[in-house]
Amino acid sequence: MGDFSRDPGARLQDSVAKHYVGVRLQQGVPILDADWNELEDLRRHEQASLFQRFFGDGVPDGNDGFRVDGLAGGGVGTVVLQAASVPLGGVSSLEIDFPGSTAASLLGFLPEMGSTRRPAANPARLPGNLAGPFALAAGLTLTVRTNGEAPETVTFAAGDFADIGAATTAEVVAALNAGMGRAVAQAGTGNDFVVHGGDGTVAGAGRLLVEGVEAVAEADLAYTSQPLHENPELAAAWGVPAVPALATPAADRRDLVYLDVWDREVGSAEDDAMVLPAVGVEATVRLRREWAVRVAEGVEALAAVPRLPGHRYAALARLERGAGQAGVPAGAVVDLRVRSLNVARYLKTPIHYARGAQLLDADGYAGLLEALREVLLLRLSSRAYPFTYADAYDEAVVLGAVRDVAQQAAFAAIQARTGSFNNDDGFGFLRTLHGLQGALVDTIAALGNGGGSAQAFVDGWRDRLDGAAGITGLGPALDTGDLLAAAGAQEAVNAWLSAPVDLLPEGDVVVTIVSVLPASNLAVNVPFNVTYRVEGQLASPQAQETIDLAVQTAAPSTWTFALSRSSVTVASMGGQDTATLTVTPRAGT
Repeated sequence: MGDFSRDPGARLQDSVAKHYVGVRLQQGVPILDADWNELEDLRRHEQASLFQRFFGDGVPDGNDGFRVDGLAGGGVGTVVLQAASVPLGGVSSLEIDFPGSTAASLLGFLPEMGSTRRPAANPARLPGNLAGPFALAAGLTLTVRTNGEAPETVTFAAGDFADIGAATTAEVVAALNAGMGRAVAQAGTGNDFVVHGGDGTVAGAGRLLVEGVEAVAEADLAYTSQPLHENPELAAAWGVPAVPALATPAADRRDLVYLDVWDREVGSAEDDAMVLPAVGVEATVRLRREWAVRVAEGVEALAAVPRLPGHRYAALARLERGAGQAGVPAGAVVDLRVRSLNVARYLKTPIHYARGAQLLDADGYAGLLEALREVLLLRLSSRAYPFTYADAYDEAVVLGAVRDVAQQAAFAAIQARTGSFNNDDGFGFLRTLHGLQGALVDTIAALGNGGGSAQAFVDGWRDRLDGAAGITGLGPALDTGDLLAAAGAQEAVNAWLSAPVDLLPEGDVVVTIVSVLPASNLAVNVPFNVTYRVEGQLASPQAQETIDLAVQTAAPSTWTFALSRSSVTVASMGGQDTATLTVTPRAGT
């Protein structure tokens, strides 16, 4: 701790309670450390409070900082390097010499996660991100620099492997340990994951706003490579808890991965650049922002995580692992970060929900709703609904209900595409859409199901809304609270609604003249009626088909023709109905 005349933390709390926002220096008086520190603390406090209350937590536009990702193979069977000892200075380090290594990438060591350092007694640890077998070849090399000393190079030989082109993890570990003295290799056993940073520079670092302050990660880092991971000596020096090893779940378990951010004092004992040689004393200390990625096992909400004074927290991801699953594959990671945080661009952060390689973004969500709208309206225009009505009023009510669901889906799609829907909004509308579709199905069952004509359609839609054997259903998917699962269930509804539209009926429609009245010769201005029988002989996915009727004739244009109906609805195979054509001959033709 620095040598202060007043405790800065206690003084800040008192000043904030009094609504102080600044400090004014008066002339002819000494400059006191307490006033200087209060000024700086008030400035930092107000800035953090502003960002926290009006911006919120999240990753800025164009950044992907602190994304949690699984290691290849779930971290089981990877190659892990560890410094063999900690130098007298108390800081161990590992660095892959990429220019001097021809096997680094084949073993899963890439520049974005190719170095690490760790203060205190626990040696530095660096896992690769590729599980065996490894496609090596004789003569390939791996060069490792440990604790800043001269690099050690291991050259792989075919005789060290049963098949060097498919080298096992155990064989690679043995070869590395035979060729290195300052680093030790071992096989990864899981319970590890990657936290993504940036490109290795401050300008290109991964960033996350956490309760009003910014956390910065220049490069990727494994959970087990963090300075505080199983490092009680460093934790005691910093006055924070160590990061424990992640345990293999004994039963199915969901764990919350979160970021713990705090500021700590750094003096000249840690950074001698603080002492100006011309003065020779430590005039000031610095505040350094630190962070640690922690895991709350069996905890799903950040509110359940115990908080330390002066620390700030943000949820990063949820790990979903089964009993005995030591690995953390990409598919077990659900991203919980708020992304594309930019108040100037969005009133809300757009939909972005990812689990491993699965992603639902704003455009994908909008496309889901637009697809529903299109298939509902396509069925209307192609008469592909198997509805039968008691009267025109019932028909108008049912078709109006179909159009209403289509319009609601279209409106929500616009909201999603313009960034006005966040994840919660998207989930909420799918719950609303479940209710809208359920009400529509009820309306069809009550008013459009004459003679049971639409019963199979009603039952099929209800199964996909509420679940049935072999069908998850939109409602049960919503009950899981998982936006990806709910979107997938609605996609299943869309596909089911689309299938009959895509399958056109095959076969014939047979039209036969039943009668012509009167049966006498034609007379000018005397109408006669031709009655036709229309019979369906169609192989169709629908129980009934609607057949449109129209008149085409080579008769003189002065004659008049009138059909008694413009369409008939008959059973697809063998159904019959009649229509009458009234023809009136005219003179002079």
